[in-house]
Amino acid sequence: MAFETVILQGDGTAQLAVTNDATTEAVVNSLLATNSTAGERVYSLLLDGQVMLQLPVAANSSAPLAVKPNVPAGATLTVQAPAGLAVTLWVYRQSIDLAAGLTAMQSAVAAAREAAARAATALPVGVLDDDQVAADRAWSSRQIDVVKADRTPALIALGAHAGGVVIDVSAGPVQQLTIAGDTQLTLTGWPAAGVYAEVEIELIDGGAHVLTLPPVNWLIGDGSRTGSFADTKIALQESGGNVLVLWSSDGGVTVCGVAG
Repeated sequence: MAFETVILQGDGTAQLAVTNDATTEAVVNSLLATNSTAGERVYSLLLDGQVMLQLPVAANSSAPLAVKPNVPAGATLTVQAPAGLAVTLWVYRQSIDLAAGLTAMQSAVAAAREAAARAATALPVGVLDDDQVAADRAWSSRQIDVVKADRTPALIALGAHAGGVVIDVSAGPVQQLTIAGDTQLTLTGWPAAGVYAEVEIELIDGGAHVLTLPPVNWLIGDGSRTGSFADTKIALQESGGNVLVLWSSDGGVTVCGVAG
């Protein structure tokens, strides 16, 4: 299981974004299309060559994808976008084959054993071999990169709260909050202006009490935005969960979001 980031610059052709073999499936967890031109641009998502979604992006603006398309095992997802439109996808992959999963685990165990053997022999007592030290450091760096690439975001469970609750965006991209009473949410921890950041809030029992949300430009079904959560027509569950995905690229001055 792993998250991958795919960045495509539009050139009018269908560009490969996701390709699965028979033992792997994927879901596009997030997608952001950025239009750097003075006119509206339209891009398409194609599954095995067939158009599944076709969406416009207004001039000089960015637009997230409100749905999370699934890419089945053995399928290919391509993106067709015109020049001036950049599309960034955050893709989650997982193996659906137990034998393949076992093989991956065995490979990881073998790599761990090799790492332990290297650690035991890399620096013999009283001997420092510069060439060996350099080789060991390079090997260790590559292993760290592999681990980072395969790491998925951890769920941050904030627990049950009421009153003033602060969501620190920098703490992690996926956070879970249970509403235990009337609550006022505040967002903090956004990166500096010019850096895109996103947080997914799994809201439990959000409709059981009075919930005051921070100022957000909510994306609704017709592609427009509204400052009123009620316009999204999403009912917060009194006993159950909802998901709020919020993002900003100007240090939190303007926060956009979708709800489900």
